[in-house]
Amino acid sequence: MLEISSAIEFAVLKLKVTDIIVCGHSNCGALQALCGDERELEGMPHLRDWLNIASSVKETVAKVCSGFGTEYCRRIAEEENILAQLKNIQTYPFVARTLNEGRLYLHGWYYKIETGDVSAYNPNEEMFEVIVYSGTTTKQTIYRKD
Repeated sequence: MLEISSAIEFAVLKLKVTDIIVCGHSNCGALQALCGDERELEGMPHLRDWLNIASSVKETVAKVCSGFGTEYCRRIAEEENILAQLKNIQTYPFVARTLNEGRLYLHGWYYKIETGDVSAYNPNEEMFEVIVYSGTTTKQTIYRKD
């Protein structure tokens, strides 16, 4: 994870980026592995470590998806992972500081490979909504630390 944290640190502190997008996607093999049999991860210690970061996602899916089909549970896992990573990125002190100063915005996006649709997390509605391009640009805070 050092590579990821180094890239975020460089982007925020040196490049002074104002927006970070955490983008998940449909049919995510890593999240299928997260919700699958742990024995399938034997011999893959790096993947196992990465999936440990998303352990809260597995717990949420287990609670929410009881009695629902596989497709629904996959989508919940994919969306919950985006939200979990948005929370995780805020644990970096430099990210928390720049968020609080209003110099950084976090966005959670979900890309549906089958259709090409991109949805953005709307914290006011607590759901992902399809982004519709209207030909104008607007600055929208999709996710902010409270």
